[in-house]
Amino acid sequence: FIFLYAKSQEQKAVTTFYRQTIVPAEKEEKINTSGGDLLFLIENKLSTLALDEGDIAFLEISSSENELSAETALSKISPSAPAYLLRSLEDYMFGILRQNTNSFFILMKTDSFETGFSGMLTWEKSIAKEIGHLFFDTASSTPTQFEDTVVKNKDSRVIRNARRETLLIYAFLDKKTILIAGNNKVFNNILNRYFNSKLVQ
Repeated sequence: FIFLYAKSQEQKAVTTFYRQTIVPAEKEEKINTSGGDLLFLIENKLSTLALDEGDIAFLEISSSENELSAETALSKISPSAPAYLLRSLEDYMFGILRQNTNSFFILMKTDSFETGFSGMLTWEKSIAKEIGHLFFDTASSTPTQFEDTVVKNKDSRVIRNARRETLLIYAFLDKKTILIAGNNKVFNNILNRYFNSKLVQ
């Protein structure tokens, strides 16, 4: 009798861990601002990043090796954003969601609802002009003024075009979390992910 023993090799699953973000992301993309203007770099990611349908990419914004704070990153893309709003931010997330096309969104954590609310109302005066092109086609859409609306039972502020289509929307998901998105579909997706992730926690 001859016995043959084969040494089996266990296949190890490779898992990549990203830092905890405000909503879970399937992918992490690094953007180093030493490589150029942050707005341009984000636009480039929006137009070139390959994502599976329904996936989110977290954009990690850094300068050299250090991740930028919320205050620094947001002031780079929107210099007119109120300084007192930016100083109140404890965390932020620039993200891209793939839904037919790549869509940009911003999540911010503020330490004060009152400061966040007041700051967003002030930012309304310049946000569409400075970063509107990250959310909608500014060449073919003429935005109106912000107005009140309700989306998914959330009091929201929205800019629409002449056809009443949403171009830019923001709301407080809770007392400390602000979501800015380009349309209701993206807004609903991120809102659902946010509350689902809180249930898991």
